[in-house]
Amino acid sequence: MLFLTLSNIYAFDAPSILNLRLANNGEFSVSLDGNYYSTNRIQRLPNIFPGKHYLEVYSKKWVQQGHYGSYVTKKIYQGSILIDECSEIFATIFKGNFVIDRIESLPYQYQQWEVSPSSCAPHGIHNQQSVYSQSNCGSYGMNNRDFEGLLHVIENASFESSKLSIANNALQTNNFTSLQVKTLVSLFSFESTKVSFAKSAYAHTVDKNNFYLVYDEFSFNSSVNDLSNYLASR
Repeated sequence: MLFLTLSNIYAFDAPSILNLRLANNGEFSVSLDGNYYSTNRIQRLPNIFPGKHYLEVYSKKWVQQGHYGSYVTKKIYQGSILIDECSEIFATIFKGNFVIDRIESLPYQYQQWEVSPSSCAPHGIHNQQSVYSQSNCGSYGMNNRDFEGLLHVIENASFESSKLSIANNALQTNNFTSLQVKTLVSLFSFESTKVSFAKSAYAHTVDKNNFYLVYDEFSFNSSVNDLSNYLASR
Protein backbone atom coordinates (compact mmCIF):
# COMPACT_ATOMS: atom_id res chain seq x y z
CA MET A 1 0.00 0.00 0.00
CA LEU A 2 1.31 3.44 -0.95
CA PHE A 3 0.95 6.35 1.47
CA LEU A 4 1.42 9.91 0.27
CA THR A 5 1.94 12.79 2.66
CA LEU A 6 0.98 16.37 1.91
CA SER A 7 4.65 17.28 1.58
CA ASN A 8 5.16 14.44 -0.95
CA ILE A 9 2.35 15.78 -3.12
CA TYR A 10 3.55 19.38 -3.18
CA ALA A 11 7.29 18.84 -2.91
CA PHE A 12 9.54 20.98 -5.10
CA ASP A 13 12.83 22.79 -4.91
CA ALA A 14 12.19 25.47 -2.32
CA PRO A 15 12.46 29.03 -3.69
CA SER A 16 14.59 31.76 -2.16
CA ILE A 17 14.58 35.56 -1.84
CA LEU A 18 17.32 37.92 -2.99
CA ASN A 19 17.65 41.37 -1.37
CA LEU A 20 20.00 43.56 -3.37
CA ARG A 21 21.28 47.12 -2.94
CA LEU A 22 24.16 49.31 -4.06
CA ALA A 23 26.93 50.22 -1.62
CA ASN A 24 26.09 53.92 -2.09
CA ASN A 25 22.31 53.32 -1.68
CA GLY A 26 21.79 54.69 -5.19
CA GLU A 27 18.98 53.90 -7.60
CA PHE A 28 19.39 50.90 -9.87
CA SER A 29 17.51 48.40 -11.98
CA VAL A 30 18.02 44.66 -12.31
CA SER A 31 17.69 41.98 -14.95
CA LEU A 32 17.59 38.42 -13.61
CA ASP A 33 17.57 35.67 -16.25
CA GLY A 34 16.21 38.21 -18.73
CA ASN A 35 13.40 39.40 -16.44
CA TYR A 36 13.61 43.14 -15.85
CA TYR A 37 12.88 44.80 -12.49
CA SER A 38 12.19 48.54 -12.42
CA THR A 39 14.41 51.13 -10.75
CA ASN A 40 14.56 51.16 -6.94
CA ARG A 41 17.09 51.68 -4.16
CA ILE A 42 16.44 48.22 -2.76
CA GLN A 43 15.50 45.27 -4.96
CA ARG A 44 13.66 42.42 -3.26
CA LEU A 45 13.29 39.48 -5.64
CA PRO A 46 11.15 36.62 -4.25
CA ASN A 47 10.48 33.13 -5.57
CA ILE A 48 13.94 32.49 -7.06
CA PHE A 49 14.52 28.78 -7.44
CA PRO A 50 17.90 27.31 -6.41
CA GLY A 51 20.70 27.08 -8.92
CA LYS A 52 22.70 29.35 -11.20
CA HIS A 53 21.13 32.61 -12.42
CA TYR A 54 22.39 35.38 -14.67
CA LEU A 55 22.26 38.83 -13.09
CA GLU A 56 22.74 42.27 -14.63
CA VAL A 57 22.66 45.48 -12.57
CA TYR A 58 22.31 48.99 -13.99
CA SER A 59 22.91 52.17 -12.01
CA LYS A 60 20.77 55.24 -12.70
CA LYS A 61 22.16 58.73 -12.18
CA TRP A 62 20.86 62.20 -12.99
CA VAL A 63 23.35 64.27 -14.99
CA GLN A 64 22.81 68.02 -15.27
CA GLN A 65 23.84 69.66 -18.55
CA GLY A 66 23.28 73.41 -18.46
CA HIS A 67 19.58 74.09 -18.03
CA TYR A 68 18.72 70.52 -18.90
CA GLY A 69 19.56 67.10 -17.65
CA SER A 70 18.86 63.45 -18.12
CA TYR A 71 19.23 60.09 -16.44
CA VAL A 72 22.29 58.10 -17.43
CA THR A 73 22.14 54.33 -17.12
CA LYS A 74 25.33 52.31 -16.71
CA LYS A 75 25.85 48.58 -16.38
CA ILE A 76 27.81 48.07 -13.16
CA TYR A 77 27.58 44.30 -12.77
CA GLN A 78 26.99 41.24 -14.93
CA GLY A 79 27.61 37.64 -14.11
CA SER A 80 26.26 34.37 -12.80
CA ILE A 81 25.16 34.01 -9.20
CA LEU A 82 24.37 30.82 -7.29
CA ILE A 83 21.17 30.78 -5.21
CA ASP A 84 20.84 28.27 -2.38
CA GLU A 85 17.58 26.49 -1.62
CA CYS A 86 15.05 28.12 0.72
CA SER A 87 17.29 31.00 1.72
CA GLU A 88 17.01 34.76 2.07
CA ILE A 89 20.14 36.37 0.67
CA PHE A 90 21.20 39.93 1.49
CA ALA A 91 23.76 41.19 -1.02
CA THR A 92 25.46 44.42 -2.11
CA ILE A 93 26.95 45.51 -5.43
CA PHE A 94 30.30 46.99 -4.42
CA LYS A 95 32.91 48.15 -6.94
CA GLY A 96 31.57 45.85 -9.63
CA ASN A 97 31.35 42.83 -7.35
CA PHE A 98 28.37 40.84 -6.04
CA VAL A 99 29.03 40.72 -2.29
CA ILE A 100 26.88 38.52 -0.04
CA ASP A 101 26.33 40.22 3.31
CA ARG A 102 24.22 37.56 4.97
CA ILE A 103 22.24 34.38 4.24
CA GLU A 104 19.32 33.22 6.37
CA SER A 105 17.16 30.11 6.19
CA LEU A 106 13.53 30.76 5.35
CA PRO A 107 10.69 29.36 7.50
CA TYR A 108 9.49 25.78 7.02
CA GLN A 109 6.31 26.96 5.30
CA TYR A 110 8.31 28.68 2.58
CA GLN A 111 10.07 25.37 1.91
CA GLN A 112 6.75 23.81 0.88
CA TRP A 113 4.79 26.71 -0.61
CA GLU A 114 5.67 29.52 -2.95
CA VAL A 115 4.95 32.61 -0.85
CA SER A 116 3.39 35.69 -2.39
CA PRO A 117 4.88 38.94 -1.01
CA SER A 118 1.61 40.79 -1.60
CA SER A 119 -0.70 38.45 0.30
CA CYS A 120 1.82 36.38 2.28
CA ALA A 121 -0.23 33.24 1.71
CA PRO A 122 0.38 30.00 -0.23
CA HIS A 123 -0.64 30.06 -3.90
CA GLY A 124 -3.68 27.93 -4.67
CA ILE A 125 -4.09 26.46 -1.18
CA HIS A 126 -5.69 29.26 0.81
CA ASN A 127 -7.98 26.73 2.44
CA GLN A 128 -5.08 24.77 3.93
CA GLN A 129 -4.73 26.99 7.01
CA SER A 130 -3.76 24.07 9.20
CA VAL A 131 -0.37 23.75 7.48
CA TYR A 132 0.41 27.45 7.26
CA SER A 133 1.22 29.98 9.95
CA GLN A 134 0.89 33.70 9.18
CA SER A 135 3.50 34.50 11.82
CA ASN A 136 6.09 32.42 9.97
CA CYS A 137 5.56 34.11 6.64
CA GLY A 138 8.53 35.77 4.92
CA SER A 139 9.31 39.26 6.22
CA TYR A 140 7.94 42.00 3.97
CA GLY A 141 8.05 45.71 4.64
CA MET A 142 6.72 48.55 2.50
CA ASN A 143 6.41 47.61 -1.16
CA ASN A 144 9.10 48.96 -3.48
CA ARG A 145 6.95 51.51 -5.28
CA ASP A 146 5.63 53.11 -2.09
CA PHE A 147 9.06 53.04 -0.48
CA GLU A 148 10.64 54.77 -3.47
CA GLY A 149 7.94 57.46 -3.26
CA LEU A 150 8.67 57.96 0.44
CA LEU A 151 12.38 58.35 -0.25
CA HIS A 152 11.76 61.05 -2.84
CA VAL A 153 9.49 63.00 -0.48
CA ILE A 154 12.08 62.90 2.30
CA GLU A 155 14.94 63.84 -0.03
CA ASN A 156 13.01 66.86 -1.30
CA ALA A 157 12.39 68.19 2.21
CA SER A 158 14.53 71.25 2.94
CA PHE A 159 15.16 70.79 6.65
CA GLU A 160 16.34 67.90 8.80
CA SER A 161 13.37 68.34 11.12
CA SER A 162 10.99 68.07 8.16
CA LYS A 163 12.68 64.91 6.95
CA LEU A 164 12.38 63.36 10.40
CA SER A 165 8.72 64.33 10.69
CA ILE A 166 7.91 62.72 7.33
CA ALA A 167 9.79 59.54 8.20
CA ASN A 168 8.13 59.29 11.62
CA ASN A 169 4.70 59.80 10.07
CA ALA A 170 5.39 56.90 7.73
CA LEU A 171 6.11 54.68 10.74
CA GLN A 172 2.59 55.18 12.04
CA THR A 173 0.94 53.22 9.23
CA ASN A 174 3.71 51.06 7.74
CA ASN A 175 6.22 48.37 8.57
CA PHE A 176 9.75 48.26 7.16
CA THR A 177 12.56 45.79 6.65
CA SER A 178 15.93 46.45 8.27
CA LEU A 179 17.38 47.32 4.87
CA GLN A 180 14.63 49.89 4.34
CA VAL A 181 15.29 51.42 7.76
CA LYS A 182 19.00 51.55 6.92
CA THR A 183 18.22 53.43 3.71
CA LEU A 184 15.96 55.89 5.53
CA VAL A 185 18.60 56.52 8.18
CA SER A 186 21.13 57.31 5.43
CA LEU A 187 18.97 60.27 4.31
CA PHE A 188 19.61 62.19 7.54
CA SER A 189 22.61 64.47 7.96
CA PHE A 190 22.93 64.63 11.75
CA GLU A 191 24.04 61.69 13.86
CA SER A 192 21.50 62.48 16.57
CA THR A 193 18.67 62.34 14.02
CA LYS A 194 19.90 59.01 12.68
CA VAL A 195 19.89 57.49 16.16
CA SER A 196 16.51 58.98 17.06
CA PHE A 197 14.82 57.63 13.96
CA ALA A 198 16.46 54.21 14.26
CA LYS A 199 15.07 53.87 17.79
CA SER A 200 11.57 54.79 16.61
CA ALA A 201 11.76 52.49 13.58
CA TYR A 202 12.78 49.39 15.52
CA ALA A 203 9.25 48.68 16.75
CA HIS A 204 8.01 48.80 13.15
CA THR A 205 10.72 46.54 11.69
CA VAL A 206 9.57 43.13 10.46
CA ASP A 207 12.98 41.43 10.58
CA LYS A 208 14.47 42.66 13.85
CA ASN A 209 17.19 40.00 13.69
CA ASN A 210 18.71 41.96 10.79
CA PHE A 211 18.59 45.36 12.50
CA TYR A 212 22.36 45.29 12.97
CA LEU A 213 22.54 46.45 9.32
CA VAL A 214 21.47 49.92 10.46
CA TYR A 215 24.69 50.34 12.45
CA ASP A 216 26.63 50.85 9.20
CA GLU A 217 25.02 54.28 8.80
CA PHE A 218 26.55 55.68 11.99
CA SER A 219 29.83 57.59 12.01
CA PHE A 220 30.58 57.25 15.72
CA ASN A 221 30.87 54.26 18.03
CA SER A 222 28.94 56.20 20.65
CA SER A 223 25.90 56.15 18.34
CA VAL A 224 26.20 52.40 17.87
CA ASN A 225 26.44 51.91 21.62
CA ASP A 226 23.49 54.23 22.25
CA LEU A 227 21.24 52.31 19.86
CA SER A 228 22.54 48.93 21.02
CA ASN A 229 21.78 49.76 24.66
CA TYR A 230 18.33 51.00 23.68
CA LEU A 231 17.51 47.79 21.82
CA ALA A 232 18.80 45.66 24.70
CA SER A 233 16.36 47.38 27.02
CA ARG A 234 13.35 46.65 24.83
